[in-house]
Amino acid sequence: MHPAPLYEAAGDPGWSRVSPEVAALPGRQTGGMTHRRFRFGVVVGERESAGALAERARRLENQGFATVLFPDTAYTLSPALAAAVVATASGALHCGPHVLSVANRTPGLVASETATLATLTGGRYELGLGTGRPGAAAEAAALDMPFGPVGQRIAQLRATVAAVRERAGGTRVMVAAAGPRMLGVAAQLADIVTFGLPPTAGPDELELAVNTLRDAAGSQFDTIELAQNLVVVGDDAPPAILRHTGTDLAGLRAAGSVAELHGTPAEMADLLRRRRDRYGVSYVSTSSLFAEQLAPVVELLAGT
Repeated sequence: MHPAPLYEAAGDPGWSRVSPEVAALPGRQTGGMTHRRFRFGVVVGERESAGALAERARRLENQGFATVLFPDTAYTLSPALAAAVVATASGALHCGPHVLSVANRTPGLVASETATLATLTGGRYELGLGTGRPGAAAEAAALDMPFGPVGQRIAQLRATVAAVRERAGGTRVMVAAAGPRMLGVAAQLADIVTFGLPPTAGPDELELAVNTLRDAAGSQFDTIELAQNLVVVGDDAPPAILRHTGTDLAGLRAAGSVAELHGTPAEMADLLRRRRDRYGVSYVSTSSLFAEQLAPVVELLAGT
């Protein structure tokens, strides 16, 4: 089963879809990390045996992917246990959650698991954290954990990162963020920021998010790796994926969605290069449903 794509509700009146992807905002320099090398990840939503997952990990590693990630839902594999399988099966793949809902675990538990996984993986575990995707409240309730208002969850995010830094200080932390408040928090806490924009968000929404993060991070901005998850790659999107976008494939393309990628491998690679040059996004992931469609692009771009 593949869960809903991770994003925050936009809600901000500043979100618009006016600027074309090739235009610059007046008086602003966008992007900023154009020299960071590309890396690519796959988010695995299937429930499968350890043997099948190990085989998948080795195949993805051979195709040039850098990370194998796992959503944090009641219907998918436990991210911690699955990450251990991936690390055992592969020699170089990094692994981790995309992303843990902080409401579902105490900071101490996350820190303890992270320290263990950092050891088991030889430093290849990357911890992804967020304040909760759509539907996360119901899953927290099923675990008898309080979901709490957003301010409480942000405080728990801060406490979780602090606990992880104390117990497993070398572990890279990714924070999912979209709106100004969470981008400000991510600027303070994260090594990696993955933009949890709505699936229909276009180039100007991405630019706004990058610029908001830049303003919040100040001189530390260039130390942050920018990431984006692609909702669809190619010309065929399963209904289960599109159901969570609120539109169809034609609607995503009409909106100029930056979470949708299509064309020949060379065309897709060129677009990702231009996005990296403009916005600084160098870490690109997608669902395991689209790994084969993205693999030729990975072959062209990984490590460049």
